Amino acid sequence: MVSSRCKKRLLVLAFCALLSLLFLYKVQQERTDYVTLLHKQTKDFSGVISNRDKSFTTKETSRDKRRDKTEDDDDLFGDNDNDTDQELKTIPLEHVTEPPRKIHKGLEGNDEVEDTLDWLNEHGVNTPSSPSYEETALGNQAPDPDKLPSTAKPLSRSKKGIKPTVSNPVDSRTSESQTNNSHSSPLLTLPSTTQQLKPERVKTPSEHREPSTKVDDEESATVESSTNQPLDIATAPSSTQPLTTERDKNLDTELNSTFSSVLFTNATTGTQQDHSSPFSTPYTSLSTTGEPTPVYTPTPEQNTCKLPKLDPWDFSIKHLLKDVGNDPGCRNGYPVSAFDVIGNRLVLSGEGDGSSIDFNHVKVHTIHRDQGDDNSVHYENQGNPFKSSTQEYQPSKVINASDFLILDYKLKSGKDITTYLARAVPQQDVIEESKLIREKLNEQGENEGLGINVLLLGIDSVSAANFRRKMPKTLNYLKTALKTYFMSGQTVVGDATTPALTALLTGLYETEPPEGRQGYSNSAPIDKWPWIMKLYRERGYVTMMAEDDPTMGAFNLRLMGFEDPPAHHYMRPFWLALENKRERDEPGLCSRSTFMVNYTLDYILSYFAAYPDTPKFTYSFMSYLAHAHPNHLSYADNDILRLLHTFVERNHHNNTMIVLFGDHGSRNDEVRNTMQGKLEERLPWLSISIPDWLIRKFPPIGSALQHNQGIISSPFDMHATLRHILTYPKGPEGEKTQSLFTPLSVTRTCSDAGVDDHWCPCLEFTEVDVKSPNVVGGAEMVVKYINDVILNRTELLRRSCAEVQLKKIVKAVRYKPNDKLQRFSSTNQDSDGAVNFGEPTSDSSHYRINFMTSPGDALFEASLAVRNDHKVIVNPSISRTNVYGNQPSCILRKEPYARKFCYCKDMKH
Repeated sequence: MVSSRCKKRLLVLAFCALLSLLFLYKVQQERTDYVTLLHKQTKDFSGVISNRDKSFTTKETSRDKRRDKTEDDDDLFGDNDNDTDQELKTIPLEHVTEPPRKIHKGLEGNDEVEDTLDWLNEHGVNTPSSPSYEETALGNQAPDPDKLPSTAKPLSRSKKGIKPTVSNPVDSRTSESQTNNSHSSPLLTLPSTTQQLKPERVKTPSEHREPSTKVDDEESATVESSTNQPLDIATAPSSTQPLTTERDKNLDTELNSTFSSVLFTNATTGTQQDHSSPFSTPYTSLSTTGEPTPVYTPTPEQNTCKLPKLDPWDFSIKHLLKDVGNDPGCRNGYPVSAFDVIGNRLVLSGEGDGSSIDFNHVKVHTIHRDQGDDNSVHYENQGNPFKSSTQEYQPSKVINASDFLILDYKLKSGKDITTYLARAVPQQDVIEESKLIREKLNEQGENEGLGINVLLLGIDSVSAANFRRKMPKTLNYLKTALKTYFMSGQTVVGDATTPALTALLTGLYETEPPEGRQGYSNSAPIDKWPWIMKLYRERGYVTMMAEDDPTMGAFNLRLMGFEDPPAHHYMRPFWLALENKRERDEPGLCSRSTFMVNYTLDYILSYFAAYPDTPKFTYSFMSYLAHAHPNHLSYADNDILRLLHTFVERNHHNNTMIVLFGDHGSRNDEVRNTMQGKLEERLPWLSISIPDWLIRKFPPIGSALQHNQGIISSPFDMHATLRHILTYPKGPEGEKTQSLFTPLSVTRTCSDAGVDDHWCPCLEFTEVDVKSPNVVGGAEMVVKYINDVILNRTELLRRSCAEVQLKKIVKAVRYKPNDKLQRFSSTNQDSDGAVNFGEPTSDSSHYRINFMTSPGDALFEASLAVRNDHKVIVNPSISRTNVYGNQPSCILRKEPYARKFCYCKDMKH
């Protein structure tokens, strides 16, 4: 029998158990409501970053007082002070629904990254995991405290970091484990710090579904298990690749159109010579705090491209940036030209003084393109356009023999002056032809299309970040005076300028049209390529093509150029004359007193004035300005602002789509050798300004452009957009990708945009030891590829170029592609196409390696894959990241594709 005392105890226990169940049920219900609230209030992280200037700090910290007054206040990581005991405002847990991670997905738990970020926190630089970063990024948004569940209390901050004041505190064992497991990177020695406690947060469904750290840990374990094995290679069978032309499929010697690789044997093992170097070297100019940590926008799907949100003034490159101002100094030592051209007549410019000119000694030569030759010009003497019988100024006679003039005149003081002038002379036959074409299309009922003008204004080597650094006036005008969309996801499709402009103007990779590359058999001029200018001409547009720097032009250095002019108005003869007569300075900024950017800009303005009633397509590209000196971009800020302002004054903007773009970021300065620089190279500037009336008439266009601003895009999309202008509302057919006038998928990847893995900015990186056998063996294989394939392609290369040797490995990262691996086959534009290799297996480890070769101390960046069967696959899209100068002078003209790899043997002597 159970005693009465026991019965009472059992009843009490049962009652307590019931109360406990009720309490647990209540807690669970509140947590469920809280999770629901979190999901409702989760915002795009890019919006959070845009508010990074709104700090919760109530007063200035002592570190801020010590900061250099010239330092930019718009720091990506905000303010962080671990040295003072100030009281800060608190953030409720409701606004930490998706707190910034220590680093982008794939690096969580990485010990050397943990150490780096702890060191940054200790030294006053806020990282995405630091409390004030969360406070700064989230802004002053205070939720209603009554809506918070009882289990969610605010976070308070103390001198030591974040103190969670929740009912379920952070498990101290987790922090202890993290602290014990952290160690210093072999590449970067950092001071040790105390690991801060992290606030507990609710995981999103995607985190529960596929934890990225597990994948990376497994991948790391796979790599380590193979490091003691020799890197053995065998050729694998080829496979079919989307976007590959029939010619690529049939001929081994043709280049693959999207991704190329070469599979090598006899890779060296871990017993190789040590080519490692310290993380910070004079060749990389990296700060001792390591590389910047890009902040990625969270996305709804696992395979969505995560675009980096780069701070243009990131601490890793700030010491490399130089403010050169806005004046290129062209007027130093040269008088300003006294003449201009208006209405095809010479007139005195605003600064011209007719009383000082001897009008009896004025001579005009017109510049003309030689028939069928894209590289030579001739000059025709037009005599003196002024009446020689008077010394008084009168407008000259009409000069319409050419768009381009050389004007020689003499001052009464006896001084001789030479001036170069470029302006568009209206061609009456073109105007009539355009009118007839448009009338015929209307009679046939083919009146689709938007009918607007197009202005493409490109600048070489301009990243989105550098545009924001160096063009503040132009940027502000785009935002305030024009309806502009900023395509922050624009990326590159190949190495240097030619692939970008080929994709933009033809919609193809440069290996797809009929062979037109210099140094290849059966090459021919590229007139037969499907240029977008032809399509616009067929729709009744007048066309212009104006690209400066004729010696390094995108279609004349690596390609064969044009037999006939590709547009009605073609500016290449003007620039050839300027080069032939050595009428420019060494940096490529000035021609006597003229800032050379203004030759192009004034030519564009005269072109729009010459054809007021004819639809116009304009492609212009300026290479001199920033190609070798990215800081020089600021020289053009005032002048491009002047162009845009003139467009608005003359109402050109009301019927013109204005596209400002870069082909890629800087490729050969010190910034390029930082992680920030690598990403900037792959994220060029692209802005699209549309007339207001067009957005009102066709709302889907504005909605699509607004939607597409933060999604990965490429020059192929821009080409489709140019075609869409001619067919709207019908979409263009036969494009690789899609028009930006239509919404891009939010789950779009680089592959969808036609971008190869090597150029994809969406990849996630983990730094690895440069002494790793996979890294050393891979670097050796890239050098072997340079010697055995690229520099062995022709007798001239074998005879002229020195064999390169691996000198040191500067840096290596392992990356995880954001899409399934594409086929590796053949080579691309900078390599031989005589081999056809296989595809990597799914268990390959992918690396991007920066290394130096000798002779010449050339810096390269290459991508490769090391398979678990110890085969190495080298991607021939190898980037040269420092200036090659005159090292390839012996082969520059005949073998331009090998210029970044060749060190001429005669350079040694």
